[in-house]
Amino acid sequence: MTTSRVLFSTGALYLHPLRIAFQVAQSAGCDGIELDVGPEIMRHGARPAIRLVEETGLPVHAVHPPLFRIPGWRDQRTVIPRVVELGVALGASTIVFHPPKVRRADDPEVDEFVSLLADARRRLQHTGTVIALENPPVFRPADHDYPFWNIPVLVELAERCGVPIALDTAHAGASRYPLMEAYALTHGRLAHIHLSDLRPPPRWLDRPWLHSYVKHHQLVGAGELPLGRLFSALARDGFRGDVTLELSPISLGIWSLDTARRRLAEAVQSTRHLLARRADAGQ
Repeated sequence: MTTSRVLFSTGALYLHPLRIAFQVAQSAGCDGIELDVGPEIMRHGARPAIRLVEETGLPVHAVHPPLFRIPGWRDQRTVIPRVVELGVALGASTIVFHPPKVRRADDPEVDEFVSLLADARRRLQHTGTVIALENPPVFRPADHDYPFWNIPVLVELAERCGVPIALDTAHAGASRYPLMEAYALTHGRLAHIHLSDLRPPPRWLDRPWLHSYVKHHQLVGAGELPLGRLFSALARDGFRGDVTLELSPISLGIWSLDTARRRLAEAVQSTRHLLARRADAGQ
């Protein structure tokens, strides 16, 4: 039976050289990498990642735009083609994009986004690479005012663009749609999962600008999300896409690489346990 590959998102180790992210993923037993575009890639293109793939034997199966709005990487007219070319150069299976952060679904920026994805899909014909739209994070009540932060509207955009969904479990858990409801809304188009847990932080750390680090993207099993139920549903519905461990630097403990290696290895083991449960449920 074909099972999902377990990937590691390099964004957790942004503060370290890219080589460290590959080495930590390799030692933890990951099947591959989801490459978050960082400083080395911005300066040198795909070359550093290609070299690390050769050195570690870990392929880049997914590519994601920069996690921060960095000069030169802010405009979707620039970011989307660049990330697509990076995905092609690395032979990635999936390229993940967030939807436009606009106040109205009929904003002209949305039409531009749809057009850019149409161009990207033409570029990706016959490559085996697909684009997936990720559900964005909800940190503040005002985030619900962005139409594509609401999962049913995001699904409509994905249908319009002709692309599948990348479901981020922590983002879903903090949205208006609890995880299993979010899955029910997306499973017909689901191609990729960003896996992490969601845990309410201590009151003194409960600040929206810290949520990505101390509330979202927590270690698998360390929070309140019904991940076992999700993976049982994935088995029932025949999901075979990649599962990326997208963990915050704090949850991974990147101040100590030994700690990061140990925690990532434990997260990989937890994920494989969920996948094994899924395989048993699917028999």
